[in-house]
Amino acid sequence: MKLDANVKAIMLQFRTKNENLLPRSLPRLGMETEAEKAVRQSRSGGKQFIAPTKNVSLIEFIPELEAARYVLVGGSIKSRQNKVHGIYYYIRFVYVPYDNVSPEKRDEAGALRNNYFPALLKLCMDGWSLEAYNNPDVVDGSELCSARALSLNLTDRFPYYYGHDGDRIMVHKKVDGVKVGDPVPLGPDHQLKIVEEKIALVPAS
Repeated sequence: MKLDANVKAIMLQFRTKNENLLPRSLPRLGMETEAEKAVRQSRSGGKQFIAPTKNVSLIEFIPELEAARYVLVGGSIKSRQNKVHGIYYYIRFVYVPYDNVSPEKRDEAGALRNNYFPALLKLCMDGWSLEAYNNPDVVDGSELCSARALSLNLTDRFPYYYGHDGDRIMVHKKVDGVKVGDPVPLGPDHQLKIVEEKIALVPAS
């Protein structure tokens, strides 16, 4: 997915049932109401540009996104509930092009970024299942035809560390079910990257 002038927002949405993962620095917006759910479900469906993929790391994507002159301008926690998952949480971070932030708002955006960025970085220390969509941008409740908002949906978490600030999880490689060699750090199968101005998955090195 090319990061061109039509991409007006990039949203990273982490879904979890684990309250221990909820950043204290982000505002909580409460439980989604039926009216909010109806509005969300009434919007046009986006076009998927990354199929569901397990164990993806974003640890390199975030600095690359900022190097591409996108700035973190929003963050929030929203609760939802359904019969399948019960109560769960969406931790959302929003990036927009730096040039789209008005000059009088840039100091405020910088302060907000510094407040929210550590929480985002901490979530990105683990791997996640990822799927991504190219959606119409929505302004004041209306969908804009040419403007796009990219949604990176991150669901199942793949921990690489023990506990909150623990040591790296070590595992043995296996050949035909038999452990071989010394244990190595558990890591991602894929990396989300920006390659030639496009968001892409690449095999983890």
